[in-house]
Amino acid sequence: MTRPLVEVQDLEVQFGRRSRATLSGVGRGYTINAVAGVSFSIARGETLGLVGESGCGKTTLGRAVLGLARHSSGRVLFAGEDVSAMTPEEAREFRCRAQILFQDPGSSLNPRITVGSSIEEVLAVHGLAGEAPTRRARRRELLHLVGLGDEHADRYPHEVSAGQRQRVGIARALAVEPEFLVCDEPVSALDVSVQAQVLELLMRLQAELGLTCLFIAHDLAVVQRVSDRVAVMYAGRLVEVGPVRALYRNPAHPYTRALLAALPGSETKSARGPERRMLRGDAPGGLETIGGCAFYTRCPHPSKDEECCESVPQLGEGASGHFVACAKSG
Repeated sequence: MTRPLVEVQDLEVQFGRRSRATLSGVGRGYTINAVAGVSFSIARGETLGLVGESGCGKTTLGRAVLGLARHSSGRVLFAGEDVSAMTPEEAREFRCRAQILFQDPGSSLNPRITVGSSIEEVLAVHGLAGEAPTRRARRRELLHLVGLGDEHADRYPHEVSAGQRQRVGIARALAVEPEFLVCDEPVSALDVSVQAQVLELLMRLQAELGLTCLFIAHDLAVVQRVSDRVAVMYAGRLVEVGPVRALYRNPAHPYTRALLAALPGSETKSARGPERRMLRGDAPGGLETIGGCAFYTRCPHPSKDEECCESVPQLGEGASGHFVACAKSG
């Protein structure tokens, strides 16, 4: 069996502040549990969609996978190698093999240099494409790859549209010929018509270049369109992971069912029913200590026994390849 390209093992990410004195006495430190014991893998050439409410830890998880956010425990393996244990030379190589596509391309582009220079800068930093004439030729190739013309190379970021800026971001990410791409809400800031164009571009490039992707989004319709499998995140934990068709047609976790029930035209009608009911209350904050299931205070199940209140449910396999963390899912 072929080993997955990306393996995340019991990953935890915490942010905190030490205690310090205040005018009224001694201040208390705090710890935010952004990611709590997350495990998953992504096969080569696969797209895993990651969905959940804002603040559930999706972006932090994506950055931790790339080593951009320090994890407190657990491991991230890339092609079998522990990302946190890499030597400086190995880490530099990893930066080429794994890239990120940001939500707001405008903030990731230098407003003082042209689009073409932004792409050439990546090639120069990594020592790719040789001298300036060769870099310009590679720049032209990358612009055409993402559907932009030569005329865009001499424009500044403010002189192109938001959709075109995102295409430039894609070109910059692909300049180092990565194997793995983390897409962090790449179309959420775009108009609907432009979203469709960028998604089509990403899917085409993924197929043509054999990219492995972690696609982070809060829009379930977008994730359904681009993903092979979907992971649902709630309060820093994965509550359900499964093939996209199976998860959307027969969601097993009550949180997943509630999310999909709110999706216009969703195909969630199954033996479980559409469950069109509003979730009450708020998701727990990262400062809260959760002794049991993080969802149990909002769970629509009428009975909440000690198992739900006192023990954290772990992902268990139901149907083939479909995992759910819920004591009531059976």
